[in-house]
Amino acid sequence: MSVELVGGKVVLQYYMGGISIGRNKTNKTYNTNKWVKVNVDRNKLNALLTVDNERIFISAPPGKTGLDLKDSPMFFGGIPKSLDISKFQKISPIENTNLLGCMKDVSVGAISADVQNLFTGNYVGMTAGCKDSGVRTIGFYGDGYSMYKGQSLISGDTDISVSFVTKKPDALLLLSTDIPQLNYYSLSVKNGIIIAQFTVDSVGVSLVSNYSFNDGFLHNIGIIKSGRRVALMVNDEKHMERRLPSGATAIVIGADGSLYLGGTQRGFTVGSNVPTTQKLDGCLSNIIINGGLIALDKPKQYERADIGRCSYDVSPFQKQGKLHNI
Repeated sequence: MSVELVGGKVVLQYYMGGISIGRNKTNKTYNTNKWVKVNVDRNKLNALLTVDNERIFISAPPGKTGLDLKDSPMFFGGIPKSLDISKFQKISPIENTNLLGCMKDVSVGAISADVQNLFTGNYVGMTAGCKDSGVRTIGFYGDGYSMYKGQSLISGDTDISVSFVTKKPDALLLLSTDIPQLNYYSLSVKNGIIIAQFTVDSVGVSLVSNYSFNDGFLHNIGIIKSGRRVALMVNDEKHMERRLPSGATAIVIGADGSLYLGGTQRGFTVGSNVPTTQKLDGCLSNIIINGGLIALDKPKQYERADIGRCSYDVSPFQKQGKLHNI
């Protein structure tokens, strides 16, 4: 028996031998970065899969009805590579991608355990729980992105602050853009150099750092805006200052615009002034725009984004006796 997430839909399948296999999936998708309650009830050939308020009935062909798993090992969140499931794959496909997310309040038959008790078994790459709020970190693996409501760069005095870590030479860290892509701004790493880019009515201005920062340490990018002037700061050190394109005092992103972190979705064409479209292999944290902290745990959509966690074993950047623990 397995409960899987395939294409965002919850799949239940159970096999009792012979031709007696039951399999079905939800109509809705549930990879929404919100807690989802899943319940499975089975009686011989029939089963009921309940996911939040959606109910899916399943019936297996007549034949064998027994499914005694009492003394069998149970796997949560994935299966080890050493486990040979080829004989089951011949009967029906089983998703073998490990879960990138969280589980809690797990109950199987008369055996009940919450996430913390799952640590009493054998586990690999598992950490204790997900926080429901206050998420300030997001990790990427070079093939994902996360999308939020678009953020304008307001007129007057304002700022942007983003902390990041990567060992790769190129990465799109942040992009806030309108739909026509006439107005947008981005933060990128290109050949290790940080590039802040601002475009108004397709006219672009770029600020670049004096040296590279793709060293696997945590660094902070700060954009200080005063009127038309914008300055690039890295770890509290000023690297470059310029003016926004002629006549511009703000970069207005409409209600239909989006803020992308770590990259963009497949098929999305970014503005021509963005230095790179390479997706981030690394982490972002503490993203502040116009004085407001971006709620990383509330994306509009995302893919391969490890919200709330970072796979990098990072150390804070230190220079001239000053510790930048960001």
